[in-house]
Amino acid sequence: MKISQYSMFVFACALNLGACSGGDVTEAETEPSATAPAAGDDTFGDDAAASTAAGAAAGVVSRDEQVAIIEQRLEATNTRDWARWESLHTPDAVRTAPELETPLRGAGAMRAAIETLSTAFPDYHLELRQAIAQGDWLAVRLHTSGTMTGPLTLSDGAVVPATGQPIEQDWTALVRFDGQHIAEFHEFYDQLALMTQLGLIAP
Repeated sequence: MKISQYSMFVFACALNLGACSGGDVTEAETEPSATAPAAGDDTFGDDAAASTAAGAAAGVVSRDEQVAIIEQRLEATNTRDWARWESLHTPDAVRTAPELETPLRGAGAMRAAIETLSTAFPDYHLELRQAIAQGDWLAVRLHTSGTMTGPLTLSDGAVVPATGQPIEQDWTALVRFDGQHIAEFHEFYDQLALMTQLGLIAP
């Protein structure tokens, strides 16, 4: 199998934005230190300005409410409650990640990916370590762990067999809320380290 396909596999790993029941969350800093993307920022595509305006129109929920929604998402993933997981997102929610050439769009598509991931990593677990809010954006630091004991079917139909290897990593995400729902989830993590831990590439 080509390394590019393995890259797609690791995409599923990161899809777990909301994997486990949360750990302790660090108190928010007095001054906001997570900067929401500026209108027109290419990091998040051409929809950045529109999404920011939409969030403002919907009303901004408090940091505590944002954290509570993230923790619900984590719990839903950890308990494999996919209907609840999907309900925490807007129908047209968007996800970006290092290995995605284009954003993944739609709560249903995001749910399908996390369900596929749970087959490969039945014990996949995420802990919420820190959350910093600014307006309708929340920056989160997460810790992930799990063991690949099952196969993973990629979007092109290729199957990555179980490696039996564990993974563990800290990563971050920027999350935009539209009222009480997650509208955008932008992930930042070390894709190379994950593939190395799984034995898919040499250290």
